Amino acid sequence: MMKRPMHLLLLAACISASSSSMIGSAAASVAVTFRRSRSTAFLHSVLRKRQIPASPFQLLQSADASSSSQAAEDWRTRPDLQETLELPSLKVPQSSLHLLLRDARFRPFLASSVADIHPRLKNVADLATREAPANQEIQQSEQHKLLLFHPETAAPLLNAHLQALLLLKSDAKDYKHDESGNDIAILNNEDHDNYKLLQERLMECECQPGPTVQVRADYTVLPVDAILQRLLPPDAHPTPTSYEQVGHVAHLNLNDRHLPYRHLIGSVMLEKLQPHIRTVVNKVGQVSGPHRTYEMELLAGDNSTNVKLVEQGITLEFDLAKVYWCSRLAGERQRLIQEEFHHGQVIADAFCGAGALCVLAAKQLNNVTIVANDLNPYAVQYAKQNAHRNGLLFNKNKNRNNNNNNNNNNN
Repeated sequence: MMKRPMHLLLLAACISASSSSMIGSAAASVAVTFRRSRSTAFLHSVLRKRQIPASPFQLLQSADASSSSQAAEDWRTRPDLQETLELPSLKVPQSSLHLLLRDARFRPFLASSVADIHPRLKNVADLATREAPANQEIQQSEQHKLLLFHPETAAPLLNAHLQALLLLKSDAKDYKHDESGNDIAILNNEDHDNYKLLQERLMECECQPGPTVQVRADYTVLPVDAILQRLLPPDAHPTPTSYEQVGHVAHLNLNDRHLPYRHLIGSVMLEKLQPHIRTVVNKVGQVSGPHRTYEMELLAGDNSTNVKLVEQGITLEFDLAKVYWCSRLAGERQRLIQEEFHHGQVIADAFCGAGALCVLAAKQLNNVTIVANDLNPYAVQYAKQNAHRNGLLFNKNKNRNNNNNNNNNNN
């Protein structure tokens, strides 16, 4: 059997769906045609005129939502989120500071390498003068900066450097060796040679021991994952690590072990992901029904799933609770347009949803006719609106009866 091109297969599927009895009574039967030429773009609709029913979709709110929300609000003051980091430092001449910062060998030891801190800790601080009574110290602060280090990984390096300085002050001839002739660096460390080189660079730059700098590390500088690891009990680990963002909505698919703490999880995500995220929801049940939709439970934020997003330069708006949407299909949509579709073709999308593929193809290809079909009347409504929104004009004079299969030959 000869293999037909993909766009013809799609067209056949569209014709079959349009003539099925299921469309006749259960939902609006739709075939929306997009036509784009080099100079202008048109949208022709053969949407059967019928009133869209009242929405059966709504965000669910559990009976314990109020008490759970109250508990979620208290997490910011939890003691395990109140931490003070004590960062060791070296006093470095400003003229030598850039040499150390540009040396990649120092990066694993600097303060910016501290994990689970966002934004990253700064590696340089001003030399504090409030405890220095003498003008000489103030003058020195203008010529020096504090280079901040990781409180744990830098300890061996800084201890070795301190020993080297002490040997110099005791008139030792070679700061790289102690009285027994052994190297100052940790002898059993696999990076022994690297330590020696770093110590030499610190000595060349005339780095002196600096004060311990305290940095407050509360929930405001911790990422979502680090906060949840501290807040959730062991039986809820591993914590949720991913979500789908659709417009302003963060969509979760929580495991059973996370459900007792779902409002806490939603509150943390809302706090940390604002302003881009204003609503956090969790999927309830599975994708089902002829419209491929699912129920959602509001966990935190605004009770609104009317989203606006941009994909490959086009703007789409729809209600996430009323139509099927998967952000991961964005790559597949581009693959179809680049590899399967061509200029001048008739392309049919039998299950168009909110119209992402249709509008993208109409905007990126020249002289194409795109026939879009969907059982879900909300999906058709959003597809037409998104076509208008992206410059595909709706021409009422081109309306045709979608039950007449001859219209597929005329497109």
